Order: sequence, then C-alpha cells, then structure tokens
Amino acid sequence: MGQAIVYCSKCNAQLRSTDFAKGTAVKLEHKTYCRNCLPDGVVPPPIEKPAPESSSKKRGHHTTSISVQPPRPAEAPKPVLVWVAGLATGIVLVIAGFVLFSPPGAPRASVSDPAADAPRSSSPAPALSTPERDARETLARLLRKIQEQPDDLDGQQALLDDLAARAPGTSVAGDVPLEKDRLARRRDDFRKAELGALELEIRD
Repeated sequence: MGQAIVYCSKCNAQLRSTDFAKGTAVKLEHKTYCRNCLPDGVVPPPIEKPAPESSSKKRGHHTTSISVQPPRPAEAPKPVLVWVAGLATGIVLVIAGFVLFSPPGAPRASVSDPAADAPRSSSPAPALSTPERDARETLARLLRKIQEQPDDLDGQQALLDDLAARAPGTSVAGDVPLEKDRLARRRDDFRKAELGALELEIRD
C-alpha cells in the first residue's frame, strides 16, 4: 500500500507516514514539521531505531545461506548378506574348534602321491648279463611249454637240455635238476598211462 505524503509547514519537505513513525517528523496543532523545522521549545521525540534484522535474512550481496540436510538413516542389511556372513562365521568357528581341541598326536589326513609312497630303491637295478638273460628266457619257455603242451615230452626235453647248457654260472642253475626230476616223473606217469591203456585193450 502507498504511504500518505504531507509537507513540512516551513520548508515544504515531503513527509511520509514512516517519518512520523520514526520520529523524524512531528504533527503539532494540525501542522506538520520536519525535525529541523520544529518551533522553539518543542522537544522532538526520540528517533526509533529500526529493529535488527533476523539472522535468517540476507545481509548485503555477500550473505550466503547454508542449508543443513538431516543425515540419512543407515540402510538395513539385506537378509541374504546377513545369512552368508553368519554361515561364514560358523564355518570359521568349527575349523578353529577342531584345531584347538584336537589331541596333539592325532593323525591328520593328507593326500599323498602313490608314486611318492612307492618304495624306492637306493640304486637302479643292474643290467642283466647276456648269459643270465638267455638262461631266464629259456626257463620261461620251458615252463610255458609244460603248461600249454603237457604231453609234448620230447619238446620239453629239448628246452631242458638248452637250459642245462645255459644255466651254469646264472641264478637259474639250481632250477635245472628240479626240472629234470619233474620231467622224469612226467615220463613215468605217461608210460604208466600207456601200459594201463594197453592192458585194457588186451583184456577186451
């Protein structure tokens, strides 16, 4: 709203309602005077000081306003993360319990390499000499002949004679008399079987 304008009765200065409110203008006997034109003996009222501006108003061009935002509430932990953390804690506690309460001398399971557990010889096996190798191969052929062709006594005798020639000075030299004795028993059994079959033919 606009303010009423009056004029000083002496100097014709413009006076507004705010001047009367502040005490810079006075109204006496239906006349208005500015503070400088008051009649003699008239004491002007004290000038009212403007009320101080609140701290919330801006002061000049350099006033800045600071807004304080309330802190955000912390987000509640997700159920899945809580469950995973609890499970991990339980596993750690179980492992720690086994380590702390296991007896000192209790064996612990370990994964071993079969190749590492196999007995290792202190030195590689010596290479066989030619006579030793030949004698062992001949003995192996004789035993295979006896197993596969038990009735071929002549073939067994030939291999036994070859073994007897190769065995001296080798590890199989002691097998020669044993095989000769076995071959002799097989020959006796074979002759007895032939005689038994011949007697049956004669009786018939």
